[in-house]
Amino acid sequence: MSRGYFADLEPSVRLWLAKVSLYTLLLCGALAMPLHFRMVIASLFLFFFVAEVGLQAQNIYLDYRYPSQRNGAGLWIYDPLLGWKHGSNVETHYTNKHDRFRISVKTNSKGLRDEEYNYEKKEGVSRILLLGDSVTVGLEVERGDLIDVQLENLLAKDGRYEVINAGVQAYGTDQSFLYLKHEGYRYQPDIVIFGAVYNDPTDNVTIHQGRRGYGKPYFVINKNDELEIKGVPVPKFNTEDGWVTVLPEAATHYQGEQAEGEEEAQEGAALFRSVKKDLGHLLMYQWFKFRIDHSDRARDFFTWVGLKEMETTSTKAESLRIYENRITSRILNAMHQVSESIGARFLVYEFSPGVGEKPERPTEVEIICRELGIPYLNLSDRFFERSTGKRIFCHLHDGHWNAKGHRLAAELIDAYLKKERWI
Repeated sequence: MSRGYFADLEPSVRLWLAKVSLYTLLLCGALAMPLHFRMVIASLFLFFFVAEVGLQAQNIYLDYRYPSQRNGAGLWIYDPLLGWKHGSNVETHYTNKHDRFRISVKTNSKGLRDEEYNYEKKEGVSRILLLGDSVTVGLEVERGDLIDVQLENLLAKDGRYEVINAGVQAYGTDQSFLYLKHEGYRYQPDIVIFGAVYNDPTDNVTIHQGRRGYGKPYFVINKNDELEIKGVPVPKFNTEDGWVTVLPEAATHYQGEQAEGEEEAQEGAALFRSVKKDLGHLLMYQWFKFRIDHSDRARDFFTWVGLKEMETTSTKAESLRIYENRITSRILNAMHQVSESIGARFLVYEFSPGVGEKPERPTEVEIICRELGIPYLNLSDRFFERSTGKRIFCHLHDGHWNAKGHRLAAELIDAYLKKERWI
């Protein structure tokens, strides 16, 4: 009878009762232990309590010292074609309390994080236009450390070169292409370089992401087997809206509906995740988790004992991956064609933080470029060799390049351009 009663309860209620029972059982177990064991547990609890208070105090200070800016506050503005872009002549700061940086960010009259450039280039000057997302715009480093500044300095001894940074945080390949087609070409570039990132294919089928203040356009392949732009002018979304994607299959994956359904079917795993969520409010837990996640040995141990695999994860459907790559391939090809039409060479380089396991080659972007005959530069091998598995080229928490990462990327691009005699 009682079993039927509990079975009729809502899953959330059953989960709450299970957690209360678990916490009560742990407390009773601790109180039932011999005195010396209770003293040890009490000492450990006191230690963690003092450490938690200290971390919370530090967190309050960091929030004050490095105030966060959601949705690119003060930097992004709505754009009916691109979704968002940088505002003109903006002066603001980009902060990250975990990596403890506060970067000055300024844009020129055309919304680029760069010097002021006229569309028409001066006689005897060659121009390189950099396209991409947050990796290219580099809000995590000061202006003098950016990839475009470093590359321009390297090229200075080979002639008069201007490297224009047209990167915008969170842009997909589609938005970079649209920028090139409608605005970037006006700078008369001799070389167009696009920085590809692993999440570009996902961005290319995404219309809006939760907690993001702006939507974006997207492309489909029409019945004539041609790219066709959709969703313009770009509608305005509420920041609380969830994922909106081109395919229902993509929406199911990225909104996590598959994972949620699997979680309900596995209440044991759901209980584990719920307890983990409770612990997630504790900064001591976050401190330990971050170090476990960034330690190969610790990660392997917890995987071996089963704790790292107790969370249910959904695997991207093969059909979705194929569709993402198909759209990305068409957009890269279109970007290549636009570059050629304005007399510019086109290069794709692929971002790498240079940490973790040895990178697998070829990557999906590399395969796409090879099939399309697009010049391609992969940075991962050199970054991996130089980093020896340590985060020396990217910020510890943020994951984007630091000044060393931008410098190495500029050196590798410079070497490629000279090797191919583009310079």
